[in-house]
Amino acid sequence: MPQRAAQRIIWLCALPLLAACSAPPGSGNQPPGTASPEGTLVVSWQPSKKNTDGTPLTDLSGYTIYYGTKPGDYSQKQTIDDPSATHAVIRGLKPGLHYYVAISANNKAGRQSELSPATHR
Repeated sequence: MPQRAAQRIIWLCALPLLAACSAPPGSGNQPPGTASPEGTLVVSWQPSKKNTDGTPLTDLSGYTIYYGTKPGDYSQKQTIDDPSATHAVIRGLKPGLHYYVAISANNKAGRQSELSPATHR
């Protein structure tokens, strides 16, 4: 059993999350990664369906979105407890400020993947 758990950790470390930021609808021509005038930012991702060993992914429990105003310095986070989620709205941001976002996947054992590449475009 420990070997299987190790495989799942490896999968989580190799999760190919593709994250993207966009301004919420109706927020004008805000550049992606910039909080809207209402202080919100939409984050979306494409989750993996398989472990790195090719077996079906069965223990995904959700995601954690990390964000901050400097690359690699994610001072805030938002947990998504829905494994089928592919987007979220981050609220309470400073309007017009540029944010960097990265996402990790969480499994039922409470482990997290490595962070996705940061997005800020």
